[in-house]
Amino acid sequence: MRGVAVLLACALALAWPTLTASQTAAPPEAAQGWRQLNDGKTCSTYKGDLMVGTGNGRTFVLVLHGIDLAGVALRQISVDGRPLLVPFTSGPNSTALTPLDASSLALIANAHTLTADWPEAKGAHFDLSDLGPALPVTQKCAADLEAKRVHAEQATQRRQKWAARLQAMAQAAAAVGTGADTPSSPPRPGIPGVSGMMCMKRGEAVSGFTRNCVYDCAGSRVVQTIGNAELCPISMSPP
Repeated sequence: MRGVAVLLACALALAWPTLTASQTAAPPEAAQGWRQLNDGKTCSTYKGDLMVGTGNGRTFVLVLHGIDLAGVALRQISVDGRPLLVPFTSGPNSTALTPLDASSLALIANAHTLTADWPEAKGAHFDLSDLGPALPVTQKCAADLEAKRVHAEQATQRRQKWAARLQAMAQAAAAVGTGADTPSSPPRPGIPGVSGMMCMKRGEAVSGFTRNCVYDCAGSRVVQTIGNAELCPISMSPP
């Protein structure tokens, strides 16, 4: 899970040059408040050199810009003067990254200041004022991002199922066309000597992974067994 969080944080950190350029071009009053970056792939809230965001809709990360950090290590930060040890990872563009669980996210959302206390950070100070009211937009974006991911995953699974069914149908059609028969396949129940007529469906019943289709063939009962995900044909020819 931590490896995933680091990859997501790096994706957000790589977007920082764009953010810096947009901040420079923004009116002075706009630079004082929190801003949103929701591009369909990532969702984030940022101000100055601090960003809170997600790249998958589930895992939030805190990104501090302008801090050099070697590797992965526990580092002390102070949130409203309260010292905390946090596992930070170095990221691209001189960033320090750490994943946020629900309690950590709530902590900084209701705080006013964050200070990086380790030596390399040189006491870097970040303003958290009004982060709480700004976060719901990013959280809504994250929920939409997760919903899109789930929808895409379900669509892929449906396509794979239909592809498997079509392949099975094609193989069955090819076997019928060539007159091939599988010796190990048990013969279907039917009426010996009855041909040239149609049997009409009279009922069906599901048992475990199979579906039993019941037909009336000239007054005789014939049962055809198929998979429970398949539909019984309205009629059939006697085997």
